[in-house]
Amino acid sequence: SRVPERSASAVALSIVTREGKPVYLKSFEPKDEIKYHFIIHAALDYFDEKQAQEKSRSALMLPHARLDGICGRLCCVTCVVTNCILVVVCRFVAVSLLKFLGNIAYIEDYRLYGYIANSGIKIILCTDDGKPIGSGDRKAFFDGVQQAYIDYAANPFVRENTAIVSKTFDARIERLTQQVYGAKS
Repeated sequence: SRVPERSASAVALSIVTREGKPVYLKSFEPKDEIKYHFIIHAALDYFDEKQAQEKSRSALMLPHARLDGICGRLCCVTCVVTNCILVVVCRFVAVSLLKFLGNIAYIEDYRLYGYIANSGIKIILCTDDGKPIGSGDRKAFFDGVQQAYIDYAANPFVRENTAIVSKTFDARIERLTQQVYGAKS
């Protein structure tokens, strides 16, 4: 297979709630916004598959425990042998293992990268089929997008699970995208 000569460009970014409701879609090529919406929506199935795999893996590790899945939290564990309830510090990292999923799909001529925050929000990045950038840069990009979302959601006047309509948020996403993927030509 041939190696593309130019670096990949970000073409769309989406943020989806844990319930699967898209709250943000930024198309860096406005003429194809509907197309990217459908491509990103199709990628949500990959998140469900990864979460189901991880849930079954954590169930195998301790089948008699009910864990909240976030490392470091206090969890109630029902002990099957003595039928008592113990409070322990969760040492399982099922959710944090899923944070950066990497390349989750190829759809048409686009690569889709996924990220799941501990809160359950999903961030999907769609790039064209140019030469991919390094994994560390993509992780830093997703961490930056997540921090921008956290800062936005921390505003007491923002209602949870509603569309993100903010020029400040848009500008921050634009800056992050330019830092990692460069200016659009």
